[in-house]
Amino acid sequence: MDFELTDYFMCNFSPDEFIGTENEGLTIDEVDRKNIDEALNRMRGAIEDIQERYVPAKGRPKMNGDLEVVIKKLQIVFEDFSGQLARTRFAVSPYDAELPYKGPFMDFLKVVIWGHYENEKPSIGSLGEAARNAIGLRKS
Repeated sequence: MDFELTDYFMCNFSPDEFIGTENEGLTIDEVDRKNIDEALNRMRGAIEDIQERYVPAKGRPKMNGDLEVVIKKLQIVFEDFSGQLARTRFAVSPYDAELPYKGPFMDFLKVVIWGHYENEKPSIGSLGEAARNAIGLRKS
């Protein structure tokens, strides 16, 4: 059922306050449809903009990616409280099978991460590689 604008004069507000002068002569239903169409067009434009910007990751997800995110956050804590960079004295030794990754930051990671996990803690190899990637050190 279409209501004419004159039906709303009984409610003590002006037509300009209710629907604006740009909609003069339209019924309330027509104004509602116009507003909905405009909102849908804005939404459609926003969705198209997002779709154009979105670039899906190629290939498989990064191995130990979640672990690297945690390590990057722990890097901030380590550097703030120790006063030294995480990469300082971070050493990788392929000749030491027990402790191939060494340094103050690795000691900190082992205490924090291995202390948090009980049975499913990452191996020293995966922890060290994730730490090396997270702090931006290349393999030598």
